[in-house]
Amino acid sequence: MIEHLPRRSRSEMGGFFIVWKSVNCRKLRSMAKKLKTGIILFVGGDSTYTRWAENMITSLRYFSPKLPIKVILAGGERNWMPGFPIDFDQVQMKPKHYTDEQGNFAPGKAKLHLDLYSKFDRTIYADIDGVACTDLAKFLDKIGDKPFAAQVESWSNEKSTSWPCQWLSIHQVRNEYKLPKGYRLPEINSSILYWDKSKEAKAVWEAARDNYREYLTTEAWGYSFPDELAFNVAFAQTGVNPDIGQKIIEFNAQSKHLKDVQGGCFFIGCYGQYMSSYRNTYILYDTVARISSRAVHGHNTPPKAHQLMGSKHVNNKPRKRPADVRHEYYNRIPASYDLHNFSIIPHGLAAPKPFTNAFNGSKVGDLYAVRLERKPWFRDRKIAKMQMHGFAPGTPEIVPFKTENGHAEDPRCFELNGRPACLFNDGYQMWFGWLDTGECHKMTPPNQDFEDYDGREKNWTPFVHNKKLHVIYSPGHVVQYADLKTPSKEWKTEAPTYNYGAIRGGTQAIKVGGKLYTIFHTRHRSGPLDVYTAGMMELEAKQPFNVLRITPDPLWKATFHPGANIPDAPHKIKRMVTFVTFPSHLEVKDNEATIIAGWQDASDHIIRLPWNDLLEHLEVVKKD
Repeated sequence: MIEHLPRRSRSEMGGFFIVWKSVNCRKLRSMAKKLKTGIILFVGGDSTYTRWAENMITSLRYFSPKLPIKVILAGGERNWMPGFPIDFDQVQMKPKHYTDEQGNFAPGKAKLHLDLYSKFDRTIYADIDGVACTDLAKFLDKIGDKPFAAQVESWSNEKSTSWPCQWLSIHQVRNEYKLPKGYRLPEINSSILYWDKSKEAKAVWEAARDNYREYLTTEAWGYSFPDELAFNVAFAQTGVNPDIGQKIIEFNAQSKHLKDVQGGCFFIGCYGQYMSSYRNTYILYDTVARISSRAVHGHNTPPKAHQLMGSKHVNNKPRKRPADVRHEYYNRIPASYDLHNFSIIPHGLAAPKPFTNAFNGSKVGDLYAVRLERKPWFRDRKIAKMQMHGFAPGTPEIVPFKTENGHAEDPRCFELNGRPACLFNDGYQMWFGWLDTGECHKMTPPNQDFEDYDGREKNWTPFVHNKKLHVIYSPGHVVQYADLKTPSKEWKTEAPTYNYGAIRGGTQAIKVGGKLYTIFHTRHRSGPLDVYTAGMMELEAKQPFNVLRITPDPLWKATFHPGANIPDAPHKIKRMVTFVTFPSHLEVKDNEATIIAGWQDASDHIIRLPWNDLLEHLEVVKKD
C-alpha cells in the first residue's frame, strides 16, 4: 500500500550549511541552553548558487535574526555580492566528499557527508535553492525527540510491487541493496534534513554513505547519484522513521499569499526545471526574498526565482552513458588472458533432448561429464556423459544418479582405483558417484569455518593422493575421505588472500612436477557488475598440503558481450551486468594446459594455454 503526498522533480542540488544556537520558542528555550542546535547548508557549483545562498541567508536572518550562520564551501571561495554581510563562518569541504571518481562535482555525494561537518547536538540542513518562511523554532518543536527527520512523500514495503521514487524501481532496489525482513521503504524529499547525535541518527548516516553507488547515476538528477536514494534505503535498513507528520517544505503552493502557507510548512523551495505550473511557488519565493531583503539590508532587489532557475541547469550535461560506465568497471579488472580468443562448444551440442544447456563439464580420460539444464530452469538438473575425442563431444547419455531431491550438477571428474568417478552436488549437498554404473551416495562435510559459507555444500576440489580421495574443502583446508563418505583426516593450514573476491572451487586438482594445481573461481563485484574471474593455486603434493603459490591477479575474467546473442540460461544474464565463466576441468599434456570452463551457464569454453606460461603468473603466498 502506498500513501502519496505531493512530490516534486529535481535534477540538481545546491545547498548551504547554517548553524542555529538560540531558539525563540518558549517551550524549547530551556533545552537550547543545554543542547547546541544548528542549521547547516552547503554551496557548490557556479555563481548562481551563491545568489541562491544569499537569499536563503537573508530569509533566515529575517525570521530568526539571532541565527549565526556557518557556510560549507566546495571548490574555493565565493564572490558574495558587494555589501553582503559576511557575519558567518566559512569552511571548505574536502574534495573527496563532493567529487566523483572522474573529479566531477557530485552534489549527492556531498550531501551524504553532511554529518561530518556538524558539531551540534541538533542539526538542521536546508538546500539553498529555497527560503525559510517562518520561525524555525516551530520546526524543532514539531520534531520533538525524533533522531532524524525529513519530508516523507510515500511509503512502500516488502509486499509493494511498485514505488513512486523516480531514482530506481522497487525491483532494482531489492536487487541492489540488502533490506531487512519487514522493512518499510520511504520516498523522502531530502531538501530539509534534521538529525541529532544519537546512535540511531549515526546509523542512518553510515548506512546512507554505504548505499552510495556511483554507477547508479540518473539522467533525472543531472547524470549524478541522487542522495535521496541512499537515504531512502538507509531508513529501510535501520528502521528509523523520519516522518514528522506534515510538510517541511512547499514546492507546489496552491496560493501566492504567504500567510496561507506559513502554517503548513517551514520552507519554500524552487526545485527542478522552471515550470509555469509552479508560478505560485515562485511568487512566494520572490515575496519572501523581497520582504526579508528590505528588512535586513534596506533594499528590495534580490535575484528572483525565474532568474535563478533559468541558469540553474545550463551546465547540467550528460557525462557518460550507463553502458560506458559498466564497460569501464569491467575494464578495471585485470586479466592475463582474453577468453574471446578461445573456442566454445556449440550451444546444445552436448545436451540430449529435451535438455538445451550443457556446461561446467569435466573429463576423466576420454569420458566427458557435463551439467544439463532446460526450461523451466532448476526444475530438472542432471549430468550427462559422453566420449570426447579432441574435445569434440560424442553422443550424450544421462548418468542415472539418484539423489534425495532428484538433482545432480557440476561434476568434477577423476580416476579412482581404475574407475571413472566424480564429485557432484544436488544444489545443497555433495555426493560421490561412479560414472560407469551411476551408483552414488551423499558425503558428510567437515565442520564449516570459512567466511562466506552459506549453508550449501558445493565447489569441493577433488584429488587422489596415496590412492585415497581428498578434497580441498576451502583454501587451506584439505579433507581425506578414505571410505568416500565421511572425513577420515583433516589438515588446516594458512589460507591465501585474494583481492578479487573469495576463493571458491573450480577444477579438480592435478599433480604436475611434484606439485598440485587447481584453477579456482571467484565472483567479484566491480561497480554494477558481478564478474566471474579465475585464478590458479599451487599446493604441496604431500601432507599438510600447504598452499605455495597463487596468481595475484585473475588469469581471465568472464567474457563481455555488450550486444551478443547470449543463449537462455538458468541464471538470468543481464546484458553487460552479470557474466559467468566457471573453470571446471584442468589437464596438462606436452606442456599444454587444457581447461574446460562453463560459459554463461549455456555451454563450455575450451581454453588451451602454454603450461610454462601459466606457471609464470604464480607468486609465492605472502604470510601474515
